[in-house]
Parts: sequence; structure tokens; C-alpha cells
Amino acid sequence: MKNWYVLQGKTETGPYTYEEVLTQLQSKRLFDHDYVWNAELPFWTQLKDVADFSTERIALRFLNDAKEKTFERREFPRTPVDMKFYGHNDIYSFEGKIVSLSEKGALAICNTRLVEIGDPVLLFFFEQPGITAPFKITANILNKKPTEKVNHFKSLTPYCIGFSLLKTNVQALIKDLVHHT
Repeated sequence: MKNWYVLQGKTETGPYTYEEVLTQLQSKRLFDHDYVWNAELPFWTQLKDVADFSTERIALRFLNDAKEKTFERREFPRTPVDMKFYGHNDIYSFEGKIVSLSEKGALAICNTRLVEIGDPVLLFFFEQPGITAPFKITANILNKKPTEKVNHFKSLTPYCIGFSLLKTNVQALIKDLVHHT
């Protein structure tokens, strides 16, 4: 049933089915900070605050999705890693670690909430297990999941990062890490 509406900035679209909203979320056309509404909600609500779109509910839907095929399978598989880095966005410096890596991006946990969606970032990786020589990656922040902590400077915050510029040797290293870790 098409009963979901989406508000991005000043643009309202819909109605959509629940599955169509999930597809938009997965394909990064819709983000946690965008607003949704249906007749069960008293007002426009950020997607991240709607129980129907909680991580737990979406994960359960994903596990039970064999017949419905709502979710697209990832083109680039992810692998768990533990890669520490230093980063900056031309305003703030921060530390973090990559916990899930693909050839095109990563999930990073950073020690700041001050980096915003859309920010270009430069990540510096140093020698550590699995990395024999330092390298850097130019990337963009695609999404973030802020915690409820009050301290904006030292809160551990998960970020989805999309790689935007990789040298050939770094591409080869990441590909090797993804497929051989």
C-alpha cells in the first residue's frame, strides 16, 4: 500500500510503499536525516526516529526477504577489518578506524560528531597489521549515525564513507584486503 511520503529539503514526494522507501534508503537517494510521514505519524519525522525504519526492523526484514527481494545485493562485498587512521575535513582533525571495507567505501568509527554528511575528507593510514606502507584516501561522508552522547568532540560516531579518489596502488591494496582478509 502506498502510504509513505518523503520530505527532502522543501521537496515532498510520494506516496510510496514501505518497500519503495527502503529501496530509496538502500540506494542512498534517501538518508536518515530526511523526513517521512504517513497517517500513523502526527507530523513529519526524521527517518532515523521512525520505528518502522529502525536498524533492527530493517535487519529483520532483510533476513526474511528471500521471497520479496526488496533489498538489492551489494555490488561490492564488504569485509570486517580494523584499520586505524587520522582524518580531516579542512576544518576538524579526527581519529578513527575502518571496521567494514569494500572496494568503493567503508564504515568508519570516528572520535567526533562534527564531520557532516557531504563533507570531503582525507584519511591517512599508517603502518599497522595488514598495511606495510602509509597511504591516503580522498573520500566523502555519505551518512552518519550519531550517538546520544552530549560531548560533540569525543563521541564515537559511525560514518559511511565513499571513496572518491584512489591511486592505483591503493586500489590494489584495498581489493586485496577485501578479498583476502
